[in-house]
Amino acid sequence: MIAKPISSQLTFKKFKRENYEEYRSWYNNERIKEALYDVEGEWLAHVLNQKDGIQYAVYGEQTLVGVVGVLFPAQDHPYSVITDIAVNPALFRKGVGSQILSGLTNLHALGADYYWVAFVEVDNELAQRFFEKNGWRQGSDRKVADDMIRYEFRKT
Repeated sequence: MIAKPISSQLTFKKFKRENYEEYRSWYNNERIKEALYDVEGEWLAHVLNQKDGIQYAVYGEQTLVGVVGVLFPAQDHPYSVITDIAVNPALFRKGVGSQILSGLTNLHALGADYYWVAFVEVDNELAQRFFEKNGWRQGSDRKVADDMIRYEFRKT
């Protein structure tokens, strides 16, 4: 099946139970399975009841094109964290991930003292290139742990 290109306008909606089965089906794709943790029942319960962030279902027209999670800034961290980002496998390599990232950072206007953070596994070179291509920079504490790299994005 050839996927139609998505419109440049994305719609971010709170992830709902109705989105789960379609999103879960994306895990049949090896790249998604390797890059993201599985989304079993505990994950769904967490995102449906989350108070410290939000999980978005991202639509291009009527098509679910992506899913992205955000942890909001808090007293102990003045930044929003992208907890996960996934693109519909039918739309890989079409710029959808970059559109989602740009749309998300524009959707949540952060004050001057706030910024965005994402943590990427050291062996996930594809995600590292993705964030770097989109203007994210490695944080001063490059390695957060042995297996993670911190990326930051500050609006100028």
